[in-house]
Amino acid sequence: MWRPTARWAGSSLTRFDVDHAIPWSLWRSNELWNMLPALPQANNEKRDKLPTRVPSRR
Repeated sequence: MWRPTARWAGSSLTRFDVDHAIPWSLWRSNELWNMLPALPQANNEKRDKLPTRVPSRR
């Protein structure tokens, strides 16, 4: 079974928001490549900023 992973935190998710990797305010795209699962708190803190770091794959 597929389990989503938080892109910014790297943890497993049971409840998640769909985050625009490149914020909607900068690039108006709802295409799949721009949508990532994120912890609700991380998504809220990121708001309309570009991510400051990209987690490495484990």
